[in-house]
Amino acid sequence: MDRPDPAVPLNDERGASLILIAFAMLVFMGFAALAVDAGIAYEDRRQQQAAADVGSLAAAQFAKTGLPTTNCGALSGAARAACRGAEEAIAVVEGTLPGRYDLAAWAACTDPSPLTRVSSLSPCISFTSNFQRARVLLPGTDVSTRFARVLGFESIRVTAFAEAQLDLDISADVLPFAVGPSGAGQNQTCLKANTTQNLDVAPCDGPDEGNFGMLDVSLYGNATYGTPEICGNAMSSTKIAVNIVMGVDHPLETAGTTAGTVNDFSNCPFISNVVDNLATQTGNTSGGIVQGLWGGISTPTREGRITCKDGDANEGPKVSPTGSWPCVNVNNQIPETLDNTPLWHYLESTVTEVSPAGACDSVSDRQEMEICLEAWRDYGAHPATSFLFVENLETAPRFGAVPTLEDDPSNGTGDYDIDDFLPTYVSTIYLGCNANTCDIIHSPGESSTGACPNPLTPTTNSCGWFASGNKNLRALTGYMLRRDMLHPNTRENFPGSQGTVVYNLFR
Repeated sequence: MDRPDPAVPLNDERGASLILIAFAMLVFMGFAALAVDAGIAYEDRRQQQAAADVGSLAAAQFAKTGLPTTNCGALSGAARAACRGAEEAIAVVEGTLPGRYDLAAWAACTDPSPLTRVSSLSPCISFTSNFQRARVLLPGTDVSTRFARVLGFESIRVTAFAEAQLDLDISADVLPFAVGPSGAGQNQTCLKANTTQNLDVAPCDGPDEGNFGMLDVSLYGNATYGTPEICGNAMSSTKIAVNIVMGVDHPLETAGTTAGTVNDFSNCPFISNVVDNLATQTGNTSGGIVQGLWGGISTPTREGRITCKDGDANEGPKVSPTGSWPCVNVNNQIPETLDNTPLWHYLESTVTEVSPAGACDSVSDRQEMEICLEAWRDYGAHPATSFLFVENLETAPRFGAVPTLEDDPSNGTGDYDIDDFLPTYVSTIYLGCNANTCDIIHSPGESSTGACPNPLTPTTNSCGWFASGNKNLRALTGYMLRRDMLHPNTRENFPGSQGTVVYNLFR
């Protein structure tokens, strides 16, 4: 029997490694092919994402505008707003990706997750009911492959979407109090006075400023704030209370900033259209103001604006400072403790831009605070970097912005253009007043000095705490500040400044 050649292995595997190498090379080439084609698809998606981004921003900004339209002329109301926003979105997508999508492609597009209001131009462009948020999903493109065809991939489907939402990025809430030209230049103004009686003590000493007409600001239903939607011209304590606690929930601007007049009542709830015309209404409205200041609101659940907060999630972001100015209770019938921090707590430590010099040193009461404010106004040479109040004034619960109107509001109903927004610090509350005496007066930072005198005097700042009798709110005053008094960072994002309306992107 022949023996095997000892020089040849019994299990000869010569050539097997070549097969493995060839197979591995095929796999590697496949991955390389996929990587090349995926890179091409990724670049196309990057371009489409950029188009979706600018498209959603355009949709949110241009919905409910009066600009000329090619496709939406026969529509009205919400349908026209959705069409107009979509028209602008399609135009800017075309500018970013020329020739990529025609109107037929947009009309045939489908979106599995549209927002509430869908545009008639495309099912892939939609909005929330108040047009605060816009969604744009591109119809999509099949990107042909070059190398991956050998693996059975003829093309890669590429699309992109984006949502843009209008938000308010401001350092002060806009409060629903009406101030005209005669009150805008004062150091203190009467934010609210009873309709039939006044205190005969400045600044609530008569109807000349028209403080008996509250601003009747609609609620647009801001998703960021969680506010309800209440439109129309029916005066509502709920509207007043929510606007005091939360601040106005939609964008406002001064008249003349953009062409035309946008009235708050007729525009509601189209939040994308900035308002420059507000209405006043008659009525005492004490209940709504009390709710807003210290009674609290239920939708959303928030305590009152000047009620002391202990950090609970439902109480809102502003927390009363502790230390030198602890919270106080001024009335057994009002269980809430109130913020007691005076405006002078926020004075910058070294104020030199005042005339006479030293007028803002060691301020300790309301009269001295007025002298300080007047001295700042009289100085007349404030450099852009100077300021009277430190930056954390914007965190104070009593700090806000009040629209000043082009005309003094009358004691009645009327529409008024917004002239400006002034920084305001809510100050003194008057409870149970009858003619020129009150049961209780509370000025932050000043302790009660016993029973309120009859008649009141200009130096009566805080008195009558825990007195018996009517505790209805009769009047409310506030310090009227100037923008140049604010810290530069606060000034930059104050209502009415550029950049206070922002559009945030979501993908």
